[in-house]
Amino acid sequence: MKITNLFLKLKNFSNILFDQIIVSGSNFIISILLIRFLDLEIFGKFSFLWLILLLINSVHLSYIISPMITNAGKQNKNESKSFYGSVILHQILFSSLICLILFMILNFFGDLVPNFNLKEYSISFTFTVLLSQFYQLTRRLLFCINQTFKALILDISTYAILIFALVYFNFYEGLNINLILWLFNFTYLFVVILNFKIFYKMNYKIHLFYKNFILNWKIAKWLLYASIIQWFSSNLWVINSGFILGAKMLGIIRACQTIIGVSNIFYQSFENLIPINVTKKLKTKGIKAMLKYLKEFRIISLSISIVLSFLLILFSDQILKLFYGNEISKFSDILSYLSLTIPLNFFILPYVYGLRTMQNTKPIFISFLLSSIVALATSNYIITNYDIKGFIFGTYLSQIIILLILSFYFRKIVKKIL
Repeated sequence: MKITNLFLKLKNFSNILFDQIIVSGSNFIISILLIRFLDLEIFGKFSFLWLILLLINSVHLSYIISPMITNAGKQNKNESKSFYGSVILHQILFSSLICLILFMILNFFGDLVPNFNLKEYSISFTFTVLLSQFYQLTRRLLFCINQTFKALILDISTYAILIFALVYFNFYEGLNINLILWLFNFTYLFVVILNFKIFYKMNYKIHLFYKNFILNWKIAKWLLYASIIQWFSSNLWVINSGFILGAKMLGIIRACQTIIGVSNIFYQSFENLIPINVTKKLKTKGIKAMLKYLKEFRIISLSISIVLSFLLILFSDQILKLFYGNEISKFSDILSYLSLTIPLNFFILPYVYGLRTMQNTKPIFISFLLSSIVALATSNYIITNYDIKGFIFGTYLSQIIILLILSFYFRKIVKKIL
């Protein structure tokens, strides 16, 4: 039995890791294609929209996905279908409300953002937000119920269709931002419909809806606030760089961040697996076992991130030339400096997973709040006076503030328990 369970765990992890390679690799290819197909300034405008999508999806991750993944390990076999049914109902209500608000903001106030013409994308972008959330819920549900191979096939199909469609329309029709968004929309809708059976199989018990909402809310409440604040703490520097230094510079920064996004192969693989294991360790063996597991995870994750950063710094010029061409390769120093944020991000993860498992996520919110306050107070001045170097400094500063605060609170909470 132990050998069988070990085999299943290894098989699931290999599927999850390979799936994340497909997702991160495909997003990387899509970004390269868009930079190649579009003018850098147009890509900068598209990137601005995508940053808004990342904000909304980070809220979705905190409110729906992360609590579901964390609490999935606590459900017995008889409760799991009702638990997932409640999550799906939460998803429907959440997505409907968010998309309604988004459409109204873009339609009535989109023209207030200079040079970005957001009103033009109010319909297409609202559908992108809606369908991307149901796509993410579908794949994470498959992870939770150990259908990792099916999730792998889903992602391979999704990105194969997307990449083919982008290449085809670029050569035969010509791409613009609205068309790109609709290509994403039809692809997400297609794969969600193909996997609709997973939603049909769940139990939808209204009397358990509130119970499971409260269960998830204990984890989600501070993560939800933190996700919004986190977006501002990291992306406010990026957005202000776009406003102050121009859409073209925003496109260059996003191009470099896309290269750094290769770390998401590991980051998201950890997110899909480690929180569940941390919860099981705490539940079955106690706090000391959880701390030992997190320590081992920290060593592994830091080793991976340091090697990755070193390679990106060493070959920054060649990497940018290979994927983007000579124009962007002139900014290889930006890629080199931003690569050093990868170990900082990975060092933060064990504290986040531990605090979430102990259902004490308020410190996560506090760390992102203070980082955002610093960004809000200083980013405009620093970027205006120090140009791109100010942006890079601000990126480091945000991560260091978050790391120091999370480390302090984590140790304080663990000390109380022990």
